[in-house]
Amino acid sequence: MLVSDFLENGGSGGGESRGSSDSESGLSDLAHLADKISMYNQGGDDKQNELLSMVHSLLFSIHESELQAFRRGQCSGSCIRHLLVKLLRYSGYDAAVCISKWQGFDKIPGGDHEYIDVIMNTDTTGPERLILDIDFRSHFEIARA
Repeated sequence: MLVSDFLENGGSGGGESRGSSDSESGLSDLAHLADKISMYNQGGDDKQNELLSMVHSLLFSIHESELQAFRRGQCSGSCIRHLLVKLLRYSGYDAAVCISKWQGFDKIPGGDHEYIDVIMNTDTTGPERLILDIDFRSHFEIARA
């Protein structure tokens, strides 16, 4: 889901919360992600809708063998993000997996977070950066708890 959609809706992304995709794997998770993305595809501007439609299509095009070939053992959320970026690049998008890391301080634990950064070029306004995070809600809920 696009991070801005989560923030603009006051933290209610719609639908039920699931645990972190880093601990889950398989095609059922991909289908769940695709369903959530189609739900978010109703708002936003044309560029956001275009990207969400592409991600929805790409998630349904991923096969179990691609997930296993991408990483040995179970495929985590990180594996899905990297494979999704690979497919977005093949589709002509300027996309990358980004990692944000922070150190712990006092009672605040350190950690890291991966997300997908997509830069879309527009004719009128120039490049537009969109953040696509397939697991933002669960990380936010963990941080809030």
